Amino acid sequence: MLYKSRRKKMCKNFLIGGLLCLAGFTMFSCSDTYDLDEKQPSDNSRSETIYSFMEKKGNFKIFLQLIKDLGYDEVLSKTGSKTLFPANDDAFDEFFKSNEWGVSKYDDLSLAQKKLLLNSAMIDNPYSTSMLSTSEGPVKGEVCRRLSSLSIFDSVQVVSTTSEELPQNDRWFVLRNRPEVVLFKDASGASPMIHFTQKFLDANQVESSDIDFLYNDQPGTRQPGETYVNRAKIVESGNCKNGFVHIVDRVIVPLDNMAEVIRKNNDMSIYSSIIERFAAPADSVALTNAYNQNKGTEVDSIFVKRYFSERSWGSGTDVTRRRPFNFDKDKNPSDALLKYDPGWNTFVPEIFNNRTPMMEDMAVMLAPTDDAIKEWWDNGGGKVIKDRYGTIENTPNSVLAELVNVNMLNSLVASVPSRFSTILNDANMEMGVTLDGINKVHLGCNGVVYETNKVYAPASYSSVLFPAVIDTENLNIIKNAIDNMDYGAYLNSMVSRYSFFIPTNEGLLTYVDPVSYGKKTTEIWEFHYDDTKSQTQRIYADVYEGVDDGSGNWIKTGSRLRQVTGGTGNTQIYDRMEDILDNIIGVEEAYEGKKYIVTKGKNYIEVGGTFGEAGSMTACGTWQSENNQPAVVKEIYNMDNGKAYIVDAVLTGTRKATSDILAEQTEFSEFYSMMSRCGMFGMVTSDNYTAASRNQDLEIRGNLVTSSGSGSTAKTYSLLNAFHYTIYVPTNDAMNIAYAAGLPTLDDLTEAEKYDTEHEDEGAQTAQEIIHVMRDFVRYHIQNNAVYLDNGFITGQYESMRNKLELAYGEDGYPRKFDEDGKALSYGTTAYDESIIYGYISGSPYRININTVNPSAMTITDAMGYTIHILTSGGLYNMQAREYWLGNSLTNSTSNDIEKATHIMNSSSVVLHAVDRPLLFDKDQFKYVPRVIVADD
Repeated sequence: MLYKSRRKKMCKNFLIGGLLCLAGFTMFSCSDTYDLDEKQPSDNSRSETIYSFMEKKGNFKIFLQLIKDLGYDEVLSKTGSKTLFPANDDAFDEFFKSNEWGVSKYDDLSLAQKKLLLNSAMIDNPYSTSMLSTSEGPVKGEVCRRLSSLSIFDSVQVVSTTSEELPQNDRWFVLRNRPEVVLFKDASGASPMIHFTQKFLDANQVESSDIDFLYNDQPGTRQPGETYVNRAKIVESGNCKNGFVHIVDRVIVPLDNMAEVIRKNNDMSIYSSIIERFAAPADSVALTNAYNQNKGTEVDSIFVKRYFSERSWGSGTDVTRRRPFNFDKDKNPSDALLKYDPGWNTFVPEIFNNRTPMMEDMAVMLAPTDDAIKEWWDNGGGKVIKDRYGTIENTPNSVLAELVNVNMLNSLVASVPSRFSTILNDANMEMGVTLDGINKVHLGCNGVVYETNKVYAPASYSSVLFPAVIDTENLNIIKNAIDNMDYGAYLNSMVSRYSFFIPTNEGLLTYVDPVSYGKKTTEIWEFHYDDTKSQTQRIYADVYEGVDDGSGNWIKTGSRLRQVTGGTGNTQIYDRMEDILDNIIGVEEAYEGKKYIVTKGKNYIEVGGTFGEAGSMTACGTWQSENNQPAVVKEIYNMDNGKAYIVDAVLTGTRKATSDILAEQTEFSEFYSMMSRCGMFGMVTSDNYTAASRNQDLEIRGNLVTSSGSGSTAKTYSLLNAFHYTIYVPTNDAMNIAYAAGLPTLDDLTEAEKYDTEHEDEGAQTAQEIIHVMRDFVRYHIQNNAVYLDNGFITGQYESMRNKLELAYGEDGYPRKFDEDGKALSYGTTAYDESIIYGYISGSPYRININTVNPSAMTITDAMGYTIHILTSGGLYNMQAREYWLGNSLTNSTSNDIEKATHIMNSSSVVLHAVDRPLLFDKDQFKYVPRVIVADD
């Protein structure tokens, strides 16, 4: 279906009845030709009815007998509103030669079978062939499925508990103590009728050759204007006073749903056995009562065959309130879910409009043959799973669900041959479906089954996600988070290269919570997994106070502070898992000789030990580096899009902020003091949690709140955003070079503040002028993009945080001028005048050029052409910091009250290097020029 203008809403009623033109319709007599493609019959004056039309036609003895036996001759002989799709006697002769019921003549048909034959070939409203695809509105070409006259009670079965009809999994064994059960294969509705009309094809840009493919016909078989209903083709039509007759070329029988289509096919028995592992019996008091009333019985319990799935007919009427079928009748959860219920007769597409949710599209399942699965299992991509679990029967459901789900397609219209190239896998990449890979097509009432001669395996079987897929005991916490937070497609991408450091469940017992870094109590979270909960509720955390044991190893102390439950549906657990995942997914591939790997969260992982050797290779997040507690790589997986490393601890971010690192080193005291004095850091005290005042001009708007340090203070670093940065830190000796070049000293600033106080009445602002100069100096030492002394980093030009300022011009073409109070003036001349305050806009950043970078040396050149060296003595390089923007879930905003923070709203990472001389961007940068920064229109 083409959904360009359709909204994702669930319709309020699946039974969109025959409200289309219900006026009388006997104006026209029954005839072999008709002109009702655009209108319904509308007059009762003619005597021809559906029944008499068939009598007059002749060769419908069997179908007429069927009508009589079921007492419908009176109904179809009088006025009413029906649409009938009868087959003639020749078609019945062919039907009795071969059918799935094993019936060879009419007299052998049971009453139930007769009901199926009549009701599946009838609609309780009048539709011409054109109107079959018209939805309420009317909207033409929208419908490909309708409810027929079938009832769910027409197809209910009484099944022996020893029958192969019942799935062979533990959830069905509880029924074995019964001799038989009354079983609905689905209770969402009776098997719908499918139909493909020319208007539907045109509206959805489906080719006739696509329909030929669905019916296993040669291209060119279908002719323009032809209509197909279930497996039959309409060969002749008539309009009568009580409805329409559409004669079909074969007997119409109700279609099975996709699960039944696969189950009944002997060539797909292995795949069916996998699907049936997700089947569970459900019971219903209401359905039991309805059945007993309908059948006149007193059965104690009626059962419905359901499939554990993310979407099913129990999902409700609003797609935004999706309620998957994930608990059986005894309230036991499923260990894995299919994408949708393959037995759902009234399947609703994932995307639909609010008029015809069931009618406008259906699903597709790719089902490999037994031979295809055996080859894949023994010699193809499935061998790695076979090596771990031995047999398909021993393989966990959660592993096999990955295979089934990638082969469950949400839309037939989007999955016909003319659109094979748009079918995507779990990595959102082209799946590679071809005509050569499909043996046969099987029509179902809720979708179409493509019987394939190859296995279309999920990307998760060959991506860095694979270890988490197959290890359902030790890695299920992180896998659950990945599934619920939609990280799967990211990790499965084959156009990227990853280094994925996966923590074991045991490693997730000691997560030091970054939100608590600046609090009075540092917290350690123990993550656990509860498989009795639904999929989105399984992760929970026990929270303890953490203390440093003196060696950098943080341990839990005291009793549990609290428990955080609710899985990734809890915003705090989601927040922490997001922080974890973003900082264990390296977005480049590690290799020997490269030490630092950038992560999805713009932080860095440091690898060490013996590269590529499990047990000897180590990995550190910046927190592990800070505390000298490297995680050990236990296993290594070489996958198609990188390497996955199983580690014994979760890699996370350092508690050190930029201010902490600068404050720790006496060599940085001048630079640190300057940043603090000129307003680059704001303080948040533990007494009142109020930010220190700052001069709020347009150049120093802060955007990150950092909670770090001893817990008594938290510092606001006003320049960074959610990215990674390098700060080139001038040593005290380098600062002396800057002072000699004209940079105001801190003593100069003190004197200026004193002078401004003494001359306050005169409006003196000399201190603010000095602060402007100092800020510009600091900004040029901060570089967008982190660059470490390491292999793999690129030389060339990088942007600094100091932008060039360009004159702002008004509409008159003259530079914009302002008075001392910042009020715009209209007079002026094009000549630049130093005595006038001009308006400026922010231009492109000043650049820093990295000349050389390797593990032992790094040199850069500033905008003035000076060469600066990173100092490698004393370990004053590759120093790592992280800035956090914290917030409160109740207010959904940043908070200066660190103790009330509950979430990481954002963060950035910083690497700091000591440099031997200051970076300069302009020969006049230490000369203050009065100016106003204006918006760039």
